[in-house]
Order: sequence, then structure tokens, then C-alpha cells
Amino acid sequence: MISLREIIVGLGAVALGLGLISMFCGSYHGVQAARHRKPDAPRRWLVELNPWQAGWFADQLDEVGLAHRRRALRFQKGALVCWIVALVLVLASSAVR
Repeated sequence: MISLREIIVGLGAVALGLGLISMFCGSYHGVQAARHRKPDAPRRWLVELNPWQAGWFADQLDEVGLAHRRRALRFQKGALVCWIVALVLVLASSAVR
């Protein structure tokens, strides 16, 4: 028979895996957002220093870049939620015998 602790640990592993997948998807869309810069974007010293930072600033991106930025932020929020759920499940599994 499967114990409650094994179920909780299994759900925690699933939440952790989903968080990792979401993190990788968010990273992909963040890179794609930074690749789609406006040619006439205002100059920022951070973006001039490192062009991959363009995804942080909405005024640096064209329409495609803004869509990728929205997806990246959505995936990053999803990863954060999954990791919080995994942490709660790990703490709950330590309380269950």
C-alpha cells in the first residue's frame, strides 16, 4: 500500500519538474524577446553594455518581442509557484509519518 508520505513526495517531485520545465521555457522566451529589439529604441546604458538585457525594458522591444516578454514572465511566475508548492509539499512530507 502506498503511504501518504510517498504520495506527497511524488507530488513534490512533479511540482519541482514542472517548475524546471517552466523555468527553461521562460528562459527561451526571454532570449527571444531580447532578440526582437526596435531599431529606434531609446538608448539605455545597460542594454548598450549587454544587448540581452533588452527584455527587461518594454520600450526596447517590438510587438513580437513584447509577446515573448509576456510569455517569459508568465512562465517565470509559473516556475516560482511550482517551486513554492514543492517546498510546501516537502515540508508537509516531513510532518507525515
